[in-house]
Amino acid sequence: MVTDGGGWTVIQRRLPQKEQENFSRAWSSYKEGFGQLEGEMWLGLEAMHQLTHSGHYELRVDMVDYELGPKYAKYKEFRVGPQKDGYRLFIANYSGNAGDALSYFHSGRRFSTLDRDQDLARNKSCAQDKEGGWWFHACYSAHPNGRFPTILTRLTDGKEIRWWASREHVLVLTHFEMKIRQRRKDHDSVVVTPANKDDHESSLAESTEDMADDYLVQGDAARESEDKVFDYSGHEGRSDILPWGLQAIN
Repeated sequence: MVTDGGGWTVIQRRLPQKEQENFSRAWSSYKEGFGQLEGEMWLGLEAMHQLTHSGHYELRVDMVDYELGPKYAKYKEFRVGPQKDGYRLFIANYSGNAGDALSYFHSGRRFSTLDRDQDLARNKSCAQDKEGGWWFHACYSAHPNGRFPTILTRLTDGKEIRWWASREHVLVLTHFEMKIRQRRKDHDSVVVTPANKDDHESSLAESTEDMADDYLVQGDAARESEDKVFDYSGHEGRSDILPWGLQAIN
């Protein structure tokens, strides 16, 4: 991928095609990945975990709203945890013009699918209700794995591909692509030669251990927030109710 200097690996894509990919799938499909390399696809949670724990990765999201055109969001920190922790997401340091729909509500969340509910909603499964797997809160501020929109409108039941640019405005998307790359300072600043190979490998191992420690600290903080659940009663079917609009139940 040549966008923004290139070097990207696509991990998710939505676009119009003759037969749209089904993103309302079980845990095993989201773990292993599905779709076509040049079409709609999901790389797989295990692959994302293995990639992002081998170095420091950033994420870029490119999207197209049906009225407003191209938008993008970029995050300097992107990491997916191990399966034993529900492939928990860590994402931070936003820039772009699409609005930050990921770091506040989805960072720290475990992944949920039709058959594995790990969201924070008390009386519903977000993956079932919104028809797609994701790192749901209760339920979302970003929903890239929803249904591909057949009717382009902002007033729907919230099952389509959507991105909340702010509290007041939602993007309804016809194209969406997530891609990651190792941060430039990690893979451009060190030239490995036979003379420094051992030192470089030792440094990389220490860096990976530090990153794991950071993840555990962040994960512990996220678990504290999971002591609260969110009540969806009276909001069923609403597309404009976000986690900030729900009542936490202690």
